[in-house]
Amino acid sequence: MPLGIWKRARVVRIEAIVLFGVSILKIFIYDLSFLDTLYRTFSFVGLGVILLAVSYLYQRYGGIILRPGERDSGRT
Repeated sequence: MPLGIWKRARVVRIEAIVLFGVSILKIFIYDLSFLDTLYRTFSFVGLGVILLAVSYLYQRYGGIILRPGERDSGRT
């Protein structure tokens, strides 16, 4: 994600978001199945806080990240 922001490459940012989503799904589907109820609860809360923080930061700094005239990495 930082590379996509720095280079102003939308495709790289989207790939980072997709990879982040796949990682989150893997955690929900596979990794949490091995935890006890208390630890699973804390993991869900922690993951929720992380997801909220990431989405807040992306929305908050969207004007900086997505400046007008942004270069699309598919076109030069």
